Amino acid sequence: MEAGINSPPFHPYCRCTTCPYFDDMEGYRASRNDEGKTVYEVPANMTYEEWKEKFIYVDKENLKSRGRKKTPISEETIETPQGIRYYGMNKEKSEKLNQMHGELLKYAKEHNNSNEVAFVIKDDLSSYKTQKGSSTQLNFSGSALDMLGTSQKLYIAHNHPSNASFSMHDVLFLLENNNVEMLSLITNNGKIEALIKTAKYDKILSGKVYVALYNKMQPANDASRDRFVDKLLSIFDAKGWIKWKKKK
Repeated sequence: MEAGINSPPFHPYCRCTTCPYFDDMEGYRASRNDEGKTVYEVPANMTYEEWKEKFIYVDKENLKSRGRKKTPISEETIETPQGIRYYGMNKEKSEKLNQMHGELLKYAKEHNNSNEVAFVIKDDLSSYKTQKGSSTQLNFSGSALDMLGTSQKLYIAHNHPSNASFSMHDVLFLLENNNVEMLSLITNNGKIEALIKTAKYDKILSGKVYVALYNKMQPANDASRDRFVDKLLSIFDAKGWIKWKKKK
């Protein structure tokens, strides 16, 4: 090796360095957010487009093929949702959140044909923005998206018309959005579940676990995707990073 030719320094004040490389090397590299902060690691040989295709859009693309039919929302379900006690919240706040989930179902029934609706809620429950979706997916826009872009701590509540539990896309949404403290769902038949970040939550480690488990299980259909999410959330809950609360 010769300095200035194939090793540093290459120019004045050069801070370049060298490291060994072998064709059979395996490892991970940092995945960073818009602020340049590392959020978790991905396989070193994976491009951004490959990562996006594999981990972000896989769930959306398969939603229409799931074969899960929409359940129309009934008045009885709106009036008596199967509420839960939310991790880290007192009884009064938990009851208020359960009530808001009933209001969400009422809005979905009356204004969105029992399709998906989300409430973007301030963590003090003082106000929220509403976002409509279809029977299979929901994308944020307008004032709801603006609210997500702030530093305000938020709770996101939404319904699942097919009565399914959390999806892969739901979990990724919670991991990716730093200001979302809780993601909850109420099925169209009235069952509530919630994912709540704890003080132990670690975004980088959670991302690593997601990628490692995905590569191990390779979920490719409804049943395997459900098993993947169930296993992943059970791991997060056991580690105390994200508490998974649901009706027993």
